[in-house]
Amino acid sequence: KINQEMSQKVFKVKVCKAKNIPKMDIIGHADPYVILILDGRSRRTEFVKNDAHPVWNMVLDFDFPVQQSLEDLVLEVNVYDHDIGKKDDFIGKLTLPVKKYLSGETHSEWFDLVGENGTTGSFGSILLELTLMK
Repeated sequence: KINQEMSQKVFKVKVCKAKNIPKMDIIGHADPYVILILDGRSRRTEFVKNDAHPVWNMVLDFDFPVQQSLEDLVLEVNVYDHDIGKKDDFIGKLTLPVKKYLSGETHSEWFDLVGENGTTGSFGSILLELTLMK
């Protein structure tokens, strides 16, 4: 077990909070949640009910073998509106090249979300903290 843990590195993404998340339904604000996708694997936050400025403060980990290069990986961040009884609405997304965040330091940064086809506009912003633990 110890040898296995020592041969791992962990890319940690703390989904802190978002602001100005647009409402997707007629009544109330969105019930936003975040899905992260990295190297074909996904992680998800809980949804925050009726909030245009949700706070998650949730750390989502992606484990990798120590020898695997993360240089070419891209982190996908997708924000959805949780709905009951119908398909969840897509709100916005962003893609981040992981290589910028491999120094071992924690990078805390606000990112603007874009629409489904990369359109810019009022899709809100999200605060992420990204760290590679070796």
